[in-house]
Amino acid sequence: AKFSKCSTVEGIPNYSNRRAELCSQCSNFGVTIDHVGRWENRYQMHEKVFNSTDNENTKKQSKAGMEITLKMLNKLKV
Repeated sequence: AKFSKCSTVEGIPNYSNRRAELCSQCSNFGVTIDHVGRWENRYQMHEKVFNSTDNENTKKQSKAGMEITLKMLNKLKV
């Protein structure tokens, strides 16, 4: 936890500060091929929101979520 990106106090993870974009850059973050389904589902949810809204902010946020999710899937080489 000493090097946690979510840490607000050295050595102590701040679980309320966790989010996919932060966790995906953390040296403590572990993802294996067993997690592929979770990330594929996450991508599909972001994509569904992106395709079903006219709200530009919502589109922007869901597109960012899709990009982060694709990075994770690419790290897993799926």
